[in-house]
Amino acid sequence: MPFKYPKKRAEYQKEYNKEYYAKNKQKIAEYKKEYYAKNKQKILEREREYRAKNKQKLKDYRKEHYVKNKQKIGEQVKEYRAKNKQKIAKYVKRVYELRKRGGLCVECGNSAYPGYTKCQKHILIANKRSKIYYAKNIQKRIKYAKRVYELRKRNGLCVRCGRGLDEYSINGGLVTCQNCREGLVGENVELTRGRQGK
Repeated sequence: MPFKYPKKRAEYQKEYNKEYYAKNKQKIAEYKKEYYAKNKQKILEREREYRAKNKQKLKDYRKEHYVKNKQKIGEQVKEYRAKNKQKIAKYVKRVYELRKRGGLCVECGNSAYPGYTKCQKHILIANKRSKIYYAKNIQKRIKYAKRVYELRKRNGLCVRCGRGLDEYSINGGLVTCQNCREGLVGENVELTRGRQGK
């Protein structure tokens, strides 16, 4: 028979701790709750101190942990999102509405640019994204615009804004409403002025 070394004291202690925890799980949980309730401020201060001292250490640890478990974390996030899709959507909507009402950027919570729902930084980001998206999907856009035009024309609506046409427009065989025609005239005047440098 091969010789077996006797267990070290630390191993015995580990086993004992496991057994003790399994037996007294409820008791330990209650004690922890009580202790936390009594010493909440003390614990929070200790945590803040530790974080302030070991800021870089914690940052490096998080990075390392993320790099090691990237796949696992990604799967966990996907699972959580799939399970709690409606919950997340409700939360996002609520945050959006609160920020919009408070005049804050709906993306980051900083103060929004006047007349917009986003701050200057996120307006620029959104513009870049939309430019890239529209450049990629230009043919899709053209097809969609044509389809909308035909549908509105067929249903007797203004092809520009989608509102109902007035009698003058219908009798005259026009496809735009009075408001849109006035707007177009104004736009054309501005364009010609710009070209002439006036």
